[in-house]
Amino acid sequence: MKEGQYTFSRKDFCVPVTKMEPKETVEFIIQEFVKKGITFCIYEEDENCEIWRLVEETDSQKIIKDNEFGKPTHLYVDGEKVEAFTVA
Repeated sequence: MKEGQYTFSRKDFCVPVTKMEPKETVEFIIQEFVKKGITFCIYEEDENCEIWRLVEETDSQKIIKDNEFGKPTHLYVDGEKVEAFTVA
């Protein structure tokens, strides 16, 4: 993926995977998502982070939440880290 080609929209990343937790406690989730080619984003505050993933067609409405964060600290598309992206 070329830098800046991906446009991030928080309304598409509405499935919370973790709450704000120390990064070392969720590192295994990040590694698994990368291996499985999942599209997700990470918001970091100090030493803590929260993971949200892209909504999929098969997701139940019960797990979809409002994402009130702004620009994520890290973005992965199909398991690949996107270094530069725009925010819608």
